[in-house]
Amino acid sequence: MKGEQKTIPNMLAEAGTCWAIRLTHSEIDLEKTFKMFSYAARYIVSEEGDGDQTNLHQHILLYTEETSDQIRQRIREVYPSLRGNKNIYIRPSKDKRQLAKYTVKEGKFKSKGFTDEYISNTFKCSRAKTDLKKDVSLLQEQFILNRIDSEEFLDRYI
Repeated sequence: MKGEQKTIPNMLAEAGTCWAIRLTHSEIDLEKTFKMFSYAARYIVSEEGDGDQTNLHQHILLYTEETSDQIRQRIREVYPSLRGNKNIYIRPSKDKRQLAKYTVKEGKFKSKGFTDEYISNTFKCSRAKTDLKKDVSLLQEQFILNRIDSEEFLDRYI
């Protein structure tokens, strides 16, 4: 329909396959990867890891008509040192919302084709879950170490 507003649910129901991609290598670069997928109308590229304790890696949500073999070939043209399934992981995504939240969770990402509202809400949801897990973990620790009693634990937990 002409003038139809792009809502979050229909933004996720685009034509083509939604691919979950993970690249792991010390030579990957957020800008380089973002440019590699510039042909696509809708995608998110994030980068995580410091290269020391956690391997440098990227998560990519990509909508495209390309096959996994075509995507893998495109990646190898840009990053020839990435080989095998250990460095390049590609699979179709069934849960697009979850993939979007997982992709943006660390906050270092670039996106194309998504509204600012969608990206903002997705990031808030991904952080809320992470923050809640940390809060519950700290609360459990305080209870185990007898710093709070069971009544206070339940009051704060519920």
